[in-house]
Amino acid sequence: MSVILAHAGVQAVGGGFLGVDVFFVISGYLITTILKKDLEEGRYTLAAFYERRARRILPALLLVIGCSLPFAFWLMLPDFLQNFGQSVVATLLFANNLLLARTSGYWELESNFKPLLHTWSLGVEEQFYLAFPIFLALLWRFGARVQITAILLVGLASFAISEHGWRTYPDVSFYLPTSRAWELMAGCAAAYVTRKPRAFDNFVSLLALLAIVLPMFLFDEHIPSPSYYSALPVLGAVGVLLFSWPGTIAYRLLSLRPMVVIGLISYSAYLWHQPLFAFARVASLTPPEPLEMAGLTLATLALAWLSWRFVEQPFRDRKFMPLRLFIPITAALTALFVAIGLVLHVKEGFPRWTYPNIASAGEVYISYNERVRRYTTDQFPGNGKPNVLLLGDSYGRDVGNILLEGKALEGKNLIYLQHYPACGSEDAFDPAVLKSLYAEADLIVVALHTQGPGCVEKMDAQFAGIMNARIIYFGSKDFGYNINPFGRIPMEDRAEAFASLPEQEQEYNDALAAKLPAERYVDLVRLLGPDGKRLHFFDGQGNPLTPDRKHLTRYGALFVAEKIRAENPPAWQAIVEAERKAR
Repeated sequence: MSVILAHAGVQAVGGGFLGVDVFFVISGYLITTILKKDLEEGRYTLAAFYERRARRILPALLLVIGCSLPFAFWLMLPDFLQNFGQSVVATLLFANNLLLARTSGYWELESNFKPLLHTWSLGVEEQFYLAFPIFLALLWRFGARVQITAILLVGLASFAISEHGWRTYPDVSFYLPTSRAWELMAGCAAAYVTRKPRAFDNFVSLLALLAIVLPMFLFDEHIPSPSYYSALPVLGAVGVLLFSWPGTIAYRLLSLRPMVVIGLISYSAYLWHQPLFAFARVASLTPPEPLEMAGLTLATLALAWLSWRFVEQPFRDRKFMPLRLFIPITAALTALFVAIGLVLHVKEGFPRWTYPNIASAGEVYISYNERVRRYTTDQFPGNGKPNVLLLGDSYGRDVGNILLEGKALEGKNLIYLQHYPACGSEDAFDPAVLKSLYAEADLIVVALHTQGPGCVEKMDAQFAGIMNARIIYFGSKDFGYNINPFGRIPMEDRAEAFASLPEQEQEYNDALAAKLPAERYVDLVRLLGPDGKRLHFFDGQGNPLTPDRKHLTRYGALFVAEKIRAENPPAWQAIVEAERKAR
């Protein structure tokens, strides 16, 4: 419930994501208990173990994916649909955590719009299932002391990896099994503890329960995870498992009928909540209202009970669903959904279904923006042409495309650096190389994003002693909360379809426009729209100007280039007419 409420946007439960950390502890405890019992009784087989896990996981998962596919085809733009197809394949191969780790970073689609984002935890779980039964079986003949020592060593190593990970590559570390194994190992180790009830158990178990619950309300998304912060609910989960005996307050609270029901349907509830929330967001130009999210939360619980009652339970019953039926049914559905996901990936989300007039998919995808990276180098050629130095992140590459499409760089040398000289994110460029490029540049173009007027002042001050290169700033742009609904607009209405610039972006852009004179600032918002508050979403042929709310497609770059060439503002003139300075 903590995870569901956090994903529903209930700010009071900002640390609700810690529910997954607690889940890993419980899973480690449960699986170790099952394996130990099988090994002790001499009936341990990997086949039996994996059959139980498959019956537990696959039926409800396949149901949710099957129900999600029609909504994805109906509601999602091609880029989002391609990403969904990739997620389907990765989820059914129990590797969505690895896909997310591989694709995490700037170009990652917002998590709120990913229906299968939450299945990363199933990936970690399944990777644990693959390794741990073999690990324990190999150590079994050496006795419990060796087993628990090995478990603790793995846990300590994983904890060290997670501490290093959140400091150096937090997005990747969040999803990796190497960073999560210590939470599972905490549960595994707890399964080896045998103890009798003691008088202090009531106090300890209640304290442990509070250690689980309170961080869910006190922490928020800015807390690194997994990290030493996660140790509090992890230790709390271990404490509840070991100290909650019948009669303790914690035991009585967790034994209340509503808690038991939620426990029974928890897997299905976890599966259903993210697709419901994500598709509600994908369908709307504005965030769903709190009342709508409350209704979707109730719908999650209703669907969870139905799938638990009519899917989970029947498929776990070997009499109702013998193995000779279970295997072909689940295998056929898995193969079908994987095939659909692969087709969506290979066909790039079928962009011509939505944009029939585009020349190629590459013009509306990330690769178009990325092409500007080929202008990254550490030295201008000595050919006597004017030198243009372009600075910025992916927004800078957008500006590079505008300059290239607008023919502003003909007869000039261009170098692009993913770099901000005074503030913002910077790549690790050699200071000597930067100094040389600054000195050799005849024109410096800076693409702004989150850098406000104060940052511009710092940049101007830093550039002040660098020859007499002129500095031109390009503003940012933002096509609003969600662009997926634009894909359902008929072709004949697209020329007049506008996206709303978020209020914060309006204020930021207006402040820059007021501070910087026209000969130094290119206002992209006013080039893309009529009034500084709205932006065209399509060009005259119904092609999209943005692939992802923040950046430009080739059609977006052409749209801006044509507009700015027609208006020919002073800043654009300065770029076009840039000349080689006397050295």
